[in-house]
Amino acid sequence: KLLTEQVAEYYTQIQNGNIPIDAQPSYLDYIAEEEQYLQSPRMKRDQIFWADMFSPLPAALPSESDDLHGRRKSFTVPASVQKNIEAYIKEKNISLNIFFTFLYFLYKYKSCGSTDIVIGMPLLGRSSRRERQIFGTFTNTLPFRFAIHPYETAENVLFDLSKSLKKSYAHQKYPYNLLMQDLHCSQNGSERLFDTCINYYNTILQPTMAENEIVNVEFYNGQQDYGLQI
Repeated sequence: KLLTEQVAEYYTQIQNGNIPIDAQPSYLDYIAEEEQYLQSPRMKRDQIFWADMFSPLPAALPSESDDLHGRRKSFTVPASVQKNIEAYIKEKNISLNIFFTFLYFLYKYKSCGSTDIVIGMPLLGRSSRRERQIFGTFTNTLPFRFAIHPYETAENVLFDLSKSLKKSYAHQKYPYNLLMQDLHCSQNGSERLFDTCINYYNTILQPTMAENEIVNVEFYNGQQDYGLQI
């Protein structure tokens, strides 16, 4: 998004006879803020939150695999179904991300009987407008754990999941690699807490460049770190 916006902006300026001089915020500032966070009371609160969530550890942690070969299947939701989904999430006051996350948890419970489920959720990690203008890696993976109670209604599970996920968002800054060290997962024969990742992104990409249409195409590199990524 940043790349296509800046290329389009500079191209348009040059075409109009201007020389683009645009000082962008520095990633070094973000690094300094991260170092401050690692020494802060907030970091300690986040650490305690995640330690509580994963105490005790799940009964079965995913095993490691050296095989990164992956395949992709793409699906387009029919317009009528999309309309119904949009009406439902508006009525229940939940996000599209929470709705599809709930569907996955419900599917795991219905198909496998799983009640204690952990997934990975990559988050943008850019909390301010300034950070949204900086090139660099901000993404942190949120390991979301949720327990389904078999005697609850599906709607109650949805609302409980929504509340739990929003609470987890408040502690998303704590680095996943530090959590893995805290939990000593490697001593239990695993280097990860989950093998399914749900990645939701609603990026709006630049549509034109100097009145010319931009076509954005996503490529799949054929490699996959997790057993399943949605």
